[in-house]
Amino acid sequence: GDYCPQVVDFVLEGLSKGHVAMVTGNHDHYPVGDYNYWMQNDGDWFDRLKAFNRDEANTVLTKLHHLAAEPLALELITSDLRIGVVHGDVPENCWQRLRNLANDTELSNQTEKNAAGEPRWQRCLLSGRGILKAKQLNDLARLRVSNIDYVVSGHVVVRTPEYISNRVYIDTGAYYTHRLTVISLPELLAGFNAATANLA
Repeated sequence: GDYCPQVVDFVLEGLSKGHVAMVTGNHDHYPVGDYNYWMQNDGDWFDRLKAFNRDEANTVLTKLHHLAAEPLALELITSDLRIGVVHGDVPENCWQRLRNLANDTELSNQTEKNAAGEPRWQRCLLSGRGILKAKQLNDLARLRVSNIDYVVSGHVVVRTPEYISNRVYIDTGAYYTHRLTVISLPELLAGFNAATANLA
């Protein structure tokens, strides 16, 4: 969504070469959804490109559609752990529910829609309101996701990676803080171990 043509090409090249994997979030889906909403949420760069070079804008839009087709969630399987990666929340905090939804033909356009016309499960995956509600209610235990060892989430901007229950929130708001968080698997596991030790 809030890309520039060079970033779109960089991500697509990484995907095509197998150097990276990605999960999509709300900004990735803006270009394939409500155009006006996209323009209000960091899509103005595309309007400027379209005014300058309509052909290039159409090419970029096609590429953005390719990005939006990437998965909403991924599962990293190690020798003894399953780690889920999702942009926002996990429906009903149950990874198996997410897996069932991902494999269910009911996830077509016939799925029950919210007011924005999105499938209800999709909004959950694309946003991260769960952490905000849990903090407001002072009930962080509600963030535990069942049927998976750990979950990595983004969307909600945090100052530093925030480990809560079996989740870590890693979005440090690079688009305005200029701090991009990259965590290796050993660092991720060390963070979960430290967070668990602090609870004991």
